[in-house]
Amino acid sequence: MEKIGFIGATLIGIGAIVGGGIFVLGGVALVQAGPGAPLAIFLSGLLALLTARSTARISRLFPESGGAYLYAKRVFSIPAAFVLGWMLWLAHIVAALLYALGFGAYFSDAILRLWPTVEGVFTRHSLEVVAGLLACGIYSWQTLYRLRSDSALANILKVLLFIGLVLSGCFMMIKGGGEAMVQSFQPLAPRGMQGIFAAMGYTFIALQGFELIASSSGDIRDPQKTVGRAMYAAVAVALIIYIPLLVIVIVIGMPEGLPMDQWCQPRPETCLADAFQKIFGTMGYWVVSVAALVGTLTALQANVVASARTAFIMASDRTLPRVLGRPHEQYQTPEIAILINVIILFALILTVPNASAAGSAASLAFLICFTIIHFLSMVVSY
Repeated sequence: MEKIGFIGATLIGIGAIVGGGIFVLGGVALVQAGPGAPLAIFLSGLLALLTARSTARISRLFPESGGAYLYAKRVFSIPAAFVLGWMLWLAHIVAALLYALGFGAYFSDAILRLWPTVEGVFTRHSLEVVAGLLACGIYSWQTLYRLRSDSALANILKVLLFIGLVLSGCFMMIKGGGEAMVQSFQPLAPRGMQGIFAAMGYTFIALQGFELIASSSGDIRDPQKTVGRAMYAAVAVALIIYIPLLVIVIVIGMPEGLPMDQWCQPRPETCLADAFQKIFGTMGYWVVSVAALVGTLTALQANVVASARTAFIMASDRTLPRVLGRPHEQYQTPEIAILINVIILFALILTVPNASAAGSAASLAFLICFTIIHFLSMVVSY
């Protein structure tokens, strides 16, 4: 099999990072940090780059597929990797929950706009739950039977939609003049640095995904050099898209005379679509909604696969019950691990109130995992 080069490795990271996270949690960042939301994303990006640096340092020593759990096992031992493995499994499950709920939020909002009478039969929340359950069930079934999905096409589509939104939004923002831009950022942080840090806590998950490049090291050409560069490039591309997107929303997407947090608070998961509707009319709403639906689905798929793979590897090392590593007779996929994951996801979708709560939990779980990766990097450096 031909090895993946720098561009291919970077696209792995871009496909995993540039997705629905910013659409689902961008409104939450605006509620917490106000006009300081782009600053919160920038600071989260710096943390992601530091983590990418530590991950790249370890991957140079272990240039094989497997990711953080493999690194912990190589540096210490299987029992020592137990904690990181459990945290990674949990982190990917909660991330999948976030994207399932985010997909449900945009799906229900779109359905109610097309057919308002549906709300007389189903509540908005029930539509979100049903959509999230269906998405998780379909992707878990697809993972079990190794069914191919055109994820490459979906990734290209969502990146093109992002670029189109940013370029057209920048044109409208420049057209409006610089004075409005300055006024929109006053005050920069209504809740001070506490609001900025709170926004970082919710939105760090929107930059998660670059570590999948390291997990594919065994398939990458010259991984000692390529993995690190590709991770930096993927995070940089995400920041180049995310920060202008939020600036556009703040400058020309907010209604006049209403505080930003009050406007976003009722429906923070979908308020970016409302902002682009203000800028471009109905077309703006539907472009953002399509980008969010595609982005949340591709991110959901990536985390469903990653959680099943992590459970399978841990079961093989006996750090999870051995039954989770039992493969399907025909497809050799970890069927029990996939089944357990989907049961957990279904239970969480039925109990977690909204995507904001899932986003904060997922960000915390990945921050803990990345802290362990930094520790591993320090160990192998000395």
